[in-house]
Amino acid sequence: MIKLIVSDLDGTLLNSNGILDDAFFELHKKLTDKKIVFCVASGRQYYNLLHIFKSIAQDVFFVAENGTFVCYNNEVLYQKTLARNAVDEILGIAKSIEGIYPVLCGTKSAYMEESSAGIISETAKYYAKLTMVKDFVSVTDDVLKVSILDLHGAEQNSLKFFQSLHHPTKVTLGGKVWIDISNEHANKGVAVSFLQSHLGIEANHTLVFGDYLNDLEMLSTAQYSYAMKNAHPEVINKASFITEYTNDEAGVIKKVEELLLQL
Repeated sequence: MIKLIVSDLDGTLLNSNGILDDAFFELHKKLTDKKIVFCVASGRQYYNLLHIFKSIAQDVFFVAENGTFVCYNNEVLYQKTLARNAVDEILGIAKSIEGIYPVLCGTKSAYMEESSAGIISETAKYYAKLTMVKDFVSVTDDVLKVSILDLHGAEQNSLKFFQSLHHPTKVTLGGKVWIDISNEHANKGVAVSFLQSHLGIEANHTLVFGDYLNDLEMLSTAQYSYAMKNAHPEVINKASFITEYTNDEAGVIKKVEELLLQL
């Protein structure tokens, strides 16, 4: 029996315009009635997730910032931060590459340098709290991860420059134009495993949905692991199942509704 459902957001539960189908809220009510826990696991900022799920936020577990931050009902259950020397190394490399934009993802806000203001529209949709600073040196917040925005295509253009960092880190493609760099022991899979232990729910009672490379570890935490029909090929190869519908066709909602009929 399924007791925990974990879903990625972008490319998975959200459509390609970043919109959550209203049908999800009725589905969530059904899950609550059946005492099935729902968790969203995203590379997005916690405060952004709160905004998306504001009407039901008190009944949702949040794995934010690619597994570096776990929160429920405004209580932080788990977090993994980056060492400052690792942050400095990442920023040094980023400044040497033309056309990419680093974002410091802190526990209180995300931070960008004022010189990056021209691409604010691309970053603001992922960060409900975004602070512009003259220089990253002024940021004293604990850093959960550093996100790199590369509008030329992260996998093809800049990923290679961050794959041999001196300081131990976890480097992940968070999307077509995003690289996420976090604590070496942080990823969505570790965070979901923590949550399973916290809730006393095992893998054989867990259902997971994902679409991109930052979801790979998370797929290993569940007996019922689904790749979206529109997922990256590596995710499709890793998952136990594939949804019949894409994220633009409400693939997660339709699959969960189908499975609920079997319970």
